[in-house]
Amino acid sequence: MRLAVHLLLLDDLPVSGAVTGAFGGVMHGLETCFDQDAEATECGHVAVLLAIRQAMVGGLDELNLNGNYAYNKAHFGGVVTPTRAVQIFKVGSPPWVHAQAGELKRRLQPAEPVAPSFNPERRAWEHAAEVRPPRLEEREFARRVLAGLAVDRLGGEALADALGYAPAGKGEVAA
Repeated sequence: MRLAVHLLLLDDLPVSGAVTGAFGGVMHGLETCFDQDAEATECGHVAVLLAIRQAMVGGLDELNLNGNYAYNKAHFGGVVTPTRAVQIFKVGSPPWVHAQAGELKRRLQPAEPVAPSFNPERRAWEHAAEVRPPRLEEREFARRVLAGLAVDRLGGEALADALGYAPAGKGEVAA
């Protein structure tokens, strides 16, 4: 598997990233993250678009965003397919015995309280009136690390062209 890390910088600060892996003609989306401070820029979507671009430029046959990308799939007009993980073991094999022991343990243990369907820490932060710091140390660290890496850099018009966007004020996303 050929791994790649896609980073999007805003004023020298990494604001989103995606980790992908190419194998057998398929690009797999493994993980995406973004800085909540830059959420309004849709930087998480840009990271996914960079992964899509890499798959196309690399001549890959398919991009599989796997199970954790339902939001992105729907946002970009893809088909969201509900899936389930299934494990098959030969009866009596060590993995089968281990799985049976795990099932028995889950049945005997009392049910744990259900976690809230939201992140209480994030909710508290969203409602806080604090001013975010300039993050100068993080910016300098990113500059130092990226200066030592062999990376493809796209910015300004080159990034817009790579993502298929028309210049500002001259239309919508190009077909």
